[in-house]
Amino acid sequence: MAGVMSDMKSDVLFVNLMRLLNSSSSIDIRKRIIKSMNGPYSEVALAFMGKRLRDESPDVCTLIFNQLIASHTQLKDFPSPETRMLVLTEGLCNPNPMVRDACIEFLTPTILENQDNLAHVFSILNCKLAFTNQYFARIPCLLVIAIHKILPSEMQIAKYL
Repeated sequence: MAGVMSDMKSDVLFVNLMRLLNSSSSIDIRKRIIKSMNGPYSEVALAFMGKRLRDESPDVCTLIFNQLIASHTQLKDFPSPETRMLVLTEGLCNPNPMVRDACIEFLTPTILENQDNLAHVFSILNCKLAFTNQYFARIPCLLVIAIHKILPSEMQIAKYL
């Protein structure tokens, strides 16, 4: 399945697999579909993967983050600020520590790449929008916690502030 799948919106196989990814009650099927998706990912594929981070199975969520890490996908690659906020919220607020750790590992390259200009990281998420949207009101706080965990020195965040 891995070699056959593409990320094109018009690809019938891709569309049907995304439908199955959203509707299947089988954890194994959802995991197989995610494993079959190879990066670099299209915006459509990233949108589906972001929404799937709401999965009830921590294994599925961890697998998604691991796939994103393996393909060198970064937060900025997701198609919209809302999708980026969803990825951050679902990853860092997940009750399972494996998922939260995978999310931190996923965020690490983005934060380290921009450690001299943390405002860029906040702009990727459009934190102005986060403050006006009740569902995402915790985004800036979550992002600061992630930055604190990732930066090699606590003084870097103090220098930024």
